[in-house]
Amino acid sequence: MAGRPKYYTDEELIDRAIEVFWKHGYAAASAKDLMKGMDIGQGSFYRSFPGGKKELFQKSLIRFLELSNKSFQEGLENSSNPIEYLKTYFHEILLKPTNRMHNGCYLGNSLVELSNLDQETHTIASNLLKRLQAGFEKALELAQQEGKLDAQKSPKLIALHLLNLWNGINVTQRMDFAPEQLKDMLNLNLQVLE
Repeated sequence: MAGRPKYYTDEELIDRAIEVFWKHGYAAASAKDLMKGMDIGQGSFYRSFPGGKKELFQKSLIRFLELSNKSFQEGLENSSNPIEYLKTYFHEILLKPTNRMHNGCYLGNSLVELSNLDQETHTIASNLLKRLQAGFEKALELAQQEGKLDAQKSPKLIALHLLNLWNGINVTQRMDFAPEQLKDMLNLNLQVLE
């Protein structure tokens, strides 16, 4: 006799799928891997995500950034110094568990993997990373208003630098450099905030 069916919200299913996609990438994550990771059967999978793996992946990108943006905005609002908050935000990348560190950035991985395969998903990932850049720019504008960033510096340009740093550090940390080397490299890049 079959057990009672489990019920998960779409958000719970997407969060579970993120772990599978993050570990394997889009192409290598099979529907079977996803269903196992989400703890659902084929019928539930396609009822929840009629567009299949592609729909689920696109929703996972949006969900991932929504959670990340919420965390970033809450941290910024609770910070007394936007510049110090940005520095801390970047240093926290180096504190991720080893398995996450070796998986890199979820959005960045997606952008690279799909850049030549699926334009629609590539555009979604690209636009989501640009929203991260916009969050950096907002923090820098706030820092200028508070006199904590030189008024001659361009928040837009520095935010682009920080986005590039974000992408770069998430790749470089996968290369097994010593933590102190990564920290020194990060501090060198963050001097733009001084």
